[in-house]
Amino acid sequence: MKKLFITLLLLTAQITLAQNAMADLKFEEAETAFNNQNYTTTIKHLDEFDKLYGSITAKSLYLRIVSQDKLFEPSKLYEKQDQFTLLTSLRKNASAYLKAMESEGLDDRYREVYTINQKLQQYPQDKATLQAEIQAINDNLNKYVGIYNSDPMYALQVEITKQGNTLFTELLNKTGPKSEKQPLKFVRKDEYIIEVSNTSLKFNPANASFTMNLQGIEFVLKKQ
Repeated sequence: MKKLFITLLLLTAQITLAQNAMADLKFEEAETAFNNQNYTTTIKHLDEFDKLYGSITAKSLYLRIVSQDKLFEPSKLYEKQDQFTLLTSLRKNASAYLKAMESEGLDDRYREVYTINQKLQQYPQDKATLQAEIQAINDNLNKYVGIYNSDPMYALQVEITKQGNTLFTELLNKTGPKSEKQPLKFVRKDEYIIEVSNTSLKFNPANASFTMNLQGIEFVLKKQ
């Protein structure tokens, strides 16, 4: 009986060591995927690591948080359900990390997760709030529609139109053909981006104007 017990104990120890070795390998694969900017693959390997290790560690939770942060696209939050699901998970993980590590002292990882967590506060806290904001956005799109002119020095004229629940921008050329219409992607209240040119537009409905940021240069255009 004693020999059997020792044999079982040794077998259990060997299995545990094998699992730990496999877990370490999965974490290395997760780090490699992250360094290669394959964030979805990173999270897949982290799921495998957590399962093999038997619990969530600080290092795996940190890597999961920064990977989710890379995958989170605020401009698509109001269009794709999976982005809100990701936001909810990211917010939960960041809060858990900060709570678990607050007694371990301040380090660069803690600062990074804290910054991410603070950034997330500007987005809807629950699905009901998200749906209400989406409805409000759709109801208020008409206030942006119109033709806007810049200072005569720049001679810019932009037309904002609406098709369904999507806004489009078009640069008007008085001496030639119009430019191609580009859809505006919602970021947050009164803020949109043109993805193809990475141009941001921040509307000021009260002043019937918007500020366009094009490669770091800002132009103010007013509705005619």
